[in-house]
Amino acid sequence: MVHWTTHYKPKDCKFPFEVYCVENYVGNHANTEISIKKGNLIKVYGECDAEGHNTEDVPRTSKKVNGIMDVNYPVFDPGSDKMWIGELVQFDPDESYASHKIGHFPIRNVQPKDIYHVEQEKARVKRVEERKFQREQEEAAEEAAEEAAEEEAARQAEEEAAAAKAAGTTVPAKASQVPIHFLVRQTSSDWVIT
Repeated sequence: MVHWTTHYKPKDCKFPFEVYCVENYVGNHANTEISIKKGNLIKVYGECDAEGHNTEDVPRTSKKVNGIMDVNYPVFDPGSDKMWIGELVQFDPDESYASHKIGHFPIRNVQPKDIYHVEQEKARVKRVEERKFQREQEEAAEEAAEEAAEEEAARQAEEEAAAAKAAGTTVPAKASQVPIHFLVRQTSSDWVIT
């Protein structure tokens, strides 16, 4: 078996395409695999098996993408055990990545760009709906707590009034229940309390 690095030239691919990593993968760098992390953008050139052998161009099909028919759309099977050969295009370099940028990685860990963007939008809409539902639940709980506190205060006031009535005393009125008197000037020399 011949490894792809001995005969395959990825840059000769006529129709490379881009994919996003959706699941982290730590590659065997000695076998020219690359490590990828969620959100990494990778340009794909070809396909091989897990050992880097049986290299071929990625099979193509026709698919409408954003209203335009793409006759060179890559056949994407997330259940495949094959690998794609690609180049890291967008990533934050650290020691977990291979020193080489071009290598092979599992198909199941990535999604073509168009599918990735659709899935990201679905996830965003779901998060917004979940946050809205959570806020509504929190507001309903706050309203219920306020109503319960008001009902408890009214119940206590009724109990105090009933106890005071039974004892023959009066309950001191709350500030909001105290009548307000105003001084009204009727004539130039008389002040009347109303």
